[in-house]
Amino acid sequence: MSEAMAQATRLAQTVYAAFFAAVVEARVLEEREGGLSGSGAERLAKRTHIDTRVVRLMAVSGKGGWDADPVKNERYAKNTNVSLLDHLLSVARGAMVLYALDCLGRNPGMDEARLDRHLRVIAALAFLHDLDKMLGLPRGDELPTGPIEDALVRLGESAATIQRKPFAQASANEEMLVFNLCLDFAIGARAAGQADAAPLVNGIASELEINLVRKQKAAARQHRDEKTLREGCLALAGQFVEDIWLGVLRSRAPTQRARRILGSIYRMAFLQAAQSNKPTDSHP
Repeated sequence: MSEAMAQATRLAQTVYAAFFAAVVEARVLEEREGGLSGSGAERLAKRTHIDTRVVRLMAVSGKGGWDADPVKNERYAKNTNVSLLDHLLSVARGAMVLYALDCLGRNPGMDEARLDRHLRVIAALAFLHDLDKMLGLPRGDELPTGPIEDALVRLGESAATIQRKPFAQASANEEMLVFNLCLDFAIGARAAGQADAAPLVNGIASELEINLVRKQKAAARQHRDEKTLREGCLALAGQFVEDIWLGVLRSRAPTQRARRILGSIYRMAFLQAAQSNKPTDSHP
């Protein structure tokens, strides 16, 4: 093995180990086929039982496999049937080694810290190269970022019916109050083993009502068709659980970067929708 190949392999191995721990062990292995009862989720949270459900990316074929279309089936038969997770990890590791080898071949003295940063990007790109398969979309279909944005915009608009318009000098925390209350409660409930939607909706609604009243941030009834604040909070909590927590996030806590992006979309939608509310409005 040449010196460049040995160095490329070593660097790729280091990044691969970090990637596997942060992405596969912490995230991918948590996403399983099938649901869990409340008691099942509680047992897993207490670590008294193991999760016997199949890892989702191991239930999808990455290469080979079978298809009802005879043309596709003939093409698939040329490859050994491996799981999508196996395929993605193989591509990620191979891409890192080839990229590092190319860089070191052209620049033998390249700074390893700089190359390490590049390899982390390569690992992420390579792992996502079959994102359409992860999402169950036909090859070539446009990825559905629109529905995610639409769900957050609708949530922001709904939030303006229960939270009054912030003053001009309001902090970002005040502008993000409803979003943060919903998400933080959902993350805490999941950590406690609570997976059922109905109790989650009720818990979030209670958290919203208590905090909006205590902080004197509730919008007037006129902004929610004269419904009570409790009714408005229940409606928004149901919308958050169905569209955001179960839909967009799939019952998983987002990374800090993802949370900032989702929060930014929500914040702008909320502020625009709240323009018709007076800052002094409050529920009766």
